[in-house]
Amino acid sequence: MDNSTVRLSIASLTDQGCIRTRNEDALATSEGDWGTLLLLSDGIGGCPGGDSASRLAVESVQSYFGSHFLAGEETAILSQSIDFAHQKILEAGQANPELRGMGCTIVLLLIKGLNFWYAHTGDSRLYLARGEALNQLTKDHSRVQEMVESGIITREQARSHPERSRLTRALGAENYKPEISGPHILRQDDVFLLCSDGLTEHVTDEELLPMLEEEPQIAVKNLTDLANGRGGTDNISLHIVHVRQATPHIQPQTPVPRPAPKRFSPSLPVILTLLAFAAALTWYLLTLNRDPSFASASKPAKKEAQEEAATFKEDGEEAQALPRQALASVENALDEQLRANLVPANNPLRQLMDKLRDPQVHAGKLKFFDNPQNNQLVYILPGNSIYLAYSKLLEKPGYDLNREQIEALLTLALLLSDPARQTQKLSIENWQELLFQSGNSGFDPKLVEDAQNLYKKIDPKSDGLVFSQRLVGKFGKRIRVGNFNIAIDPLKK
Repeated sequence: MDNSTVRLSIASLTDQGCIRTRNEDALATSEGDWGTLLLLSDGIGGCPGGDSASRLAVESVQSYFGSHFLAGEETAILSQSIDFAHQKILEAGQANPELRGMGCTIVLLLIKGLNFWYAHTGDSRLYLARGEALNQLTKDHSRVQEMVESGIITREQARSHPERSRLTRALGAENYKPEISGPHILRQDDVFLLCSDGLTEHVTDEELLPMLEEEPQIAVKNLTDLANGRGGTDNISLHIVHVRQATPHIQPQTPVPRPAPKRFSPSLPVILTLLAFAAALTWYLLTLNRDPSFASASKPAKKEAQEEAATFKEDGEEAQALPRQALASVENALDEQLRANLVPANNPLRQLMDKLRDPQVHAGKLKFFDNPQNNQLVYILPGNSIYLAYSKLLEKPGYDLNREQIEALLTLALLLSDPARQTQKLSIENWQELLFQSGNSGFDPKLVEDAQNLYKKIDPKSDGLVFSQRLVGKFGKRIRVGNFNIAIDPLKK
């Protein structure tokens, strides 16, 4: 059960614009076991039934979530719901000749707990304003976007290109498959914007960011007025979501209550029997003690008992390691503190990690973050996650690591994620202190050797990490290793 505290402020608006005779956009927001789902669809202009297609798309996705949602399968449900909407549009066109050939775009945002997912087909967009930056999370499925990526035209030229409304994917068309992404970490004060191209036709990305700083109810009105004031050549629709609060919940460990010991009150016959047994045992031990062979035999027995006691103590300490539920709480809290994002499976570094890792012992998740502390660019949750300040590692001037060095760093961090290599145990009480505790030593040569051997899994013909010499050169001298982090001193200017 997710006990995280998330509060959202949502405002939505759709407007016919100044030119169109009807509104072919559709909006919806729904809440349920799936969290909060926001949808926006734009009917394809110039085709019959654009308004019917967009409305049917939104209703079909909502209906599918209502009847098929399964926690933990959010990505699959997003994909299946869009397939369902596409099929419903085709069926409606077959049943009504006037609607044959209708189509629409769609963009969805799903927020559940401290995670969000999104999906889209067509050129309706999703933006995320985080900090002082605006990021377009979706990429238009359009002919002009392909031309921009090919270098045929610039992004500015695309805004007025005559083929800017020509889509390469849409619901109801032959090619409709959506792009889906998530889960991603939700952060407090994130602002999401879902919009149709009727808005972005007239408002630039540079203008969006300051306007999204307003209250959502004010921002949707101001943006719509701005687009209409510049011609309003298409329908204008948008959702704005402001994350007011996103706080992880950490459940403190509660010791298991132990039953009170039962009192034993022996009877008189029992007491007399015990006294007699004790006397007999004392006489027997005194007799044995006169035999010198007993003393020599008792020493290894005593040593064995001490070793057994030490083993028991170690086992007891092992039992105090962070339980799975508490580890998940720590991971959520660390994600929030670092503002980390899960790296998708198609990322080259993630693919390298998947090839190298032993699923039984090594971390299985790779996350990127942007705000390192004390030059700590890598954090490690043993058996769980590796956090990498990827963009900072590339900075010039600064850390200035190349791709091979970053791969080396990831390989070494992967080995350190083996709980057996850790000399200290994380707990609910100490995780922050231990994770951010500064290290003062470089890599152990044995660790580097193990990393070289591990790297041979993907390149058996190599001599290990091709950049291993750099680890004992200038690069190695800049590294400080802690129990759960790796710091790298920046290059001096």
